[in-house]
Amino acid sequence: MIRYIPNLLTVSRFFFGTYGIICFLNHRYILTTILFVISYLTDHIDGRVARYLNATSQLGKILDMVADVFIFLCLCFIFYTINPSLILSFGPNILNHTIKFFYRREFHIDEVEMSTIDNICARLNVAIFPAVVFLSILYPPLEKCVTPLLVITMLVGVLAAYQSFRKYQQQRLTPSF
Repeated sequence: MIRYIPNLLTVSRFFFGTYGIICFLNHRYILTTILFVISYLTDHIDGRVARYLNATSQLGKILDMVADVFIFLCLCFIFYTINPSLILSFGPNILNHTIKFFYRREFHIDEVEMSTIDNICARLNVAIFPAVVFLSILYPPLEKCVTPLLVITMLVGVLAAYQSFRKYQQQRLTPSF
């Protein structure tokens, strides 16, 4: 039974995302923020718990990826509802993940280790930026922070994508023996 804990943490993100949208549509912005932050935390905990319990599986990897996409789409829906220009924050992050996808596919690598810039980009995109956006609805003076944070999030995302591209190019140019 303990072996299922990591997958249960991953599946809980579907609940948090769905309930987060319901709360958002019912103008319960603080609860929406809390649900997405918990979703973000369970995203980071599930893999560590799986490794600690020696319960890693192919199903867990697939579930994690699907849950990430689901939460991403939930945030896109909410951001588009608030202000369509907020979706711009995800553009560089999508580019970064696309580069990594092709990198993994070409070199047959299961996991690409996350650099510091990737971690910062993930935290900005999935936790910090949404929290500021949701809280700015409740506390309008916070709206002044949304645009600069959007720009910072996009710049960090571009930097992460550039770093992934450089790593990919170096791998392609390195001769294999």
